[in-house]
Parts: sequence; structure tokens; C-alpha cells
Amino acid sequence: MFWDILLLILLGLFTMITFNLLYIFVLDKLRINKWIVLSLGVILFVLSTFLMGTKLHTLLKLLSIVITIMPFMWFYNILSKEKANKKTKIQIRPKAKPNRVKNIKK
Repeated sequence: MFWDILLLILLGLFTMITFNLLYIFVLDKLRINKWIVLSLGVILFVLSTFLMGTKLHTLLKLLSIVITIMPFMWFYNILSKEKANKKTKIQIRPKAKPNRVKNIKK
């Protein structure tokens, strides 16, 4: 029980570290459509479910899980970048009202 929880925590840490390194050196430089990344993630998810039923080594199964999670993390990262870019572009500027200055002088 303890080892299963420890393995799960280590797998999560390994996945996060691997994704961050891949994002810094590779994924940030690629310009790809977000829907292609999502479809790649779905395809890898289906393939990994078939791999779980085979008699592969446990480490290969864990590696397939890590590879399957990467496109979903990349998709979420692309979405969060798009939302941040949309928020910074909107500027509301007040309309100038020249009649207000004329009324104050009278």
C-alpha cells in the first residue's frame, strides 16, 4: 500500500519535471493547433489502454502513462496562454466629452 502511493507520487513528480523540461526546450518553440494536440492525446489514451491489457513490463506501462498525459498538459497550457493573451489585449478607454469643459466655463 505504501509503495503504491509512493510510486504514484514519484510518477507525478517525474511527469511534471519531464513536461516542464520539454516545454522549456521543445514545446514552446512549436506552433501547432490546439485541436491537433488534443486529438493526439486522445489517440495516445486509446493506445495506452490497449497496452495496459498486455503483459509488458511495469516500467513500460508507467512510461506509456507519462507519454499519454503529456499532450493533455500541453493542450491545457495552450488554452491558458490564449486566455492570458485575450485578457491583456482589451482596453476600455473613456470617450472624450468636449461639451463638458464648455459648460464649466460659463
